[in-house]
Amino acid sequence: MEETKRKIDTGLMVGLFAIIISVATLFVYIYQTRLMQAQLHTSVWPHLEWATSNYKSFYLEVYK
Repeated sequence: MEETKRKIDTGLMVGLFAIIISVATLFVYIYQTRLMQAQLHTSVWPHLEWATSNYKSFYLEVYK
């Protein structure tokens, strides 16, 4: 009985690797977009500044 060796088509292998890399890249871009949205939401939070001095008064300043 003769054993038949199965040859792997290099074109098919390259195509499968390209699809796998494309799907991985898609997930990275989705994750990056979510991070950018979170950073955008936190960048519009108001900032509180508190300054002290030797005077008998103080002030608070809130700005965007």
